[in-house]
Amino acid sequence: MKTLIVSAHNPMTGPRHLGHHISTMIDWPKLQDDHELFIVVDDLICSILYPGVRADIFDRSFACIKEFMATGINLEEQNIVLTSMIPEVHELSLFVSLSIDHAWCKKLYYETFAGQLSTYQRSELQLPLLPSIAEIVYPQIHLATLTLGLRADFFQGGEEMRGYLNIMKEISNNIQSLSKTPKFMGGRNTFCMGIDGNHMTADNAIYISSSEDEIESCLSQTKSLDILKHWCHCLGNEELHSAMCENEESKEHMEHCCKLMHNHLKEELACFRNSSVANNEIIEVIEKSSIRARERVKETLIEVKREFGIPGY
Repeated sequence: MKTLIVSAHNPMTGPRHLGHHISTMIDWPKLQDDHELFIVVDDLICSILYPGVRADIFDRSFACIKEFMATGINLEEQNIVLTSMIPEVHELSLFVSLSIDHAWCKKLYYETFAGQLSTYQRSELQLPLLPSIAEIVYPQIHLATLTLGLRADFFQGGEEMRGYLNIMKEISNNIQSLSKTPKFMGGRNTFCMGIDGNHMTADNAIYISSSEDEIESCLSQTKSLDILKHWCHCLGNEELHSAMCENEESKEHMEHCCKLMHNHLKEELACFRNSSVANNEIIEVIEKSSIRARERVKETLIEVKREFGIPGY
């Protein structure tokens, strides 16, 4: 019997970059042989934390899903879901919230990006002056609740996702029906340098659906040979890494290595660049996947409601 992996993603920035590919996506085709995947696109967290761009969240979520579908996973057996399409998890979160201390949840919130925003920054994001209950609670418990509700065996993500394991353990300690906690499954490499040598984010990234010319342009802006070598390691191409180490670092050698990396990336990322997935195909996948997710979470919800003395149906 296959074990279950939850891999969670925030679609706020839309298309995925090389860091997303390296940390999780690159492993999915191999993982699917022994695991059932639930790739979670958390469109609701975007709506809560970025109200000014709610009109764009649909397109950004679909851009992510299109790229996820291009990874080569078997979409008849594997799942891609939007959190907005699993209403059962919100009822389950109500019961989970009964087991989480308010002060602790608030403390977690003030350690996050949203909790540290200044008044001016909140205004720029079109957030109200004071955080709503949903802004404080949703990011802390809903993804953890969904993962537990699906009865996941593993939780996949970068290092920044490890914090959810502590929340899951707290929930599991207090609700017997949710006592099964997943193990953390880190990606091949949880840190990916951007073209400037800092952690890859939206502003210093190579996007996986980039054209060959766009990849070449990004590579021309790459600050050092060490960044190219780092990408070789992250992509598991030690032969290319060795080729980059053969000569002294010079402008000519850097240009040569950029060409080598360009040739590799245009092949590595071709499946995303050439994807012709249409919106109706995406809708079909997320509808099928949401049915599976809802069925699993509903079963868990029934058990939890009974534990709280409420008839489950």
